Amino acid sequence: STSNSKPTLLFASVTSATNIDIFFSENLDQTTAQNTSNYSIDGGIGNPVSAVLDATNNALVHLTVSTLADFGTYDLTVSNLKDLTNLTMVTTTVSIYFNANPAQTPVVITEFMRDPSAVNDSEGEFLELYNLAGVPVNINGWILTDNAGETHTINNGSPLIILPNDFLILGLNGDVNSNGGISVDYVYSGFYLSNSGSGDQIILMNGSEIIDNVSFTTVSGFSNQTGKSNELIYFDGDNNVPENWQVSNSQLSSGDFASPKQKTHSVNVVVQVFGNDLILSWNAVSNATSYDVLEAGTETLVTNTANLTVTLVGEAINQSNKFYFVRAKQ
Repeated sequence: STSNSKPTLLFASVTSATNIDIFFSENLDQTTAQNTSNYSIDGGIGNPVSAVLDATNNALVHLTVSTLADFGTYDLTVSNLKDLTNLTMVTTTVSIYFNANPAQTPVVITEFMRDPSAVNDSEGEFLELYNLAGVPVNINGWILTDNAGETHTINNGSPLIILPNDFLILGLNGDVNSNGGISVDYVYSGFYLSNSGSGDQIILMNGSEIIDNVSFTTVSGFSNQTGKSNELIYFDGDNNVPENWQVSNSQLSSGDFASPKQKTHSVNVVVQVFGNDLILSWNAVSNATSYDVLEAGTETLVTNTANLTVTLVGEAINQSNKFYFVRAKQ
């Protein structure tokens, strides 16, 4: 397609250690698109070996480059590309990231609604993903599955991007007026969440590599309250530990409870030293019944209290450099 606007770079996707796909806002002039001097990558990579305009999608350029380092982050600069009306793009620099092991991509499952009350399950089930990485992640082509054989391959027809430190909502129904009030970014099918006490699994895969998975049962401690989603409290915690989840207390217009694209209630802790002791204090969290004080890393429970302060005797002189966090229980 063509427009009266200059072409813009939408997204760059690293597909292998030597290949990068760059997506633009409109069809490009072939001569400028295939001029390798119009592309440059820092970190000693330089200009690409080749630049090829896609034969079918003329808004897509395939770069072949020198080998990228695993877990390497680079700046890709693109300039002088023209569209079919001879308008020249503004020089643009974007960050790209290569991970040889997709299983280590830090995209995590942070919320799911398995039993909505306001609408049928087939209309209101949804999943929330969060990108902990410092670069965009393209999940187009990834797979949703479980241990029962239900599978959906994400097919957006174009890159489906989760921006750094941002959310993406996947749901069975994209109509906010009939799905319980959820703004869905991508509609999937053929994958459903069980309401039974024996639970279910949410497995997110890239090819044969498991990116993240959550196995939830009421027996293990996951809540299954009708009309309330399960939401992860600490995004960098183990999301297969039931204690790291809570039911949502954020009410939607439909009457159900969920917090799509919102971080759940975190507890900001103030630390004071009193002699040899540490005193931890925090503000109250709405509807919290008590608070777990845990040792970071091991997530070892130190104590549970209904108060908003706790004294850790002798910890001020402890030389083990322990860290603590507080989790609200509801």
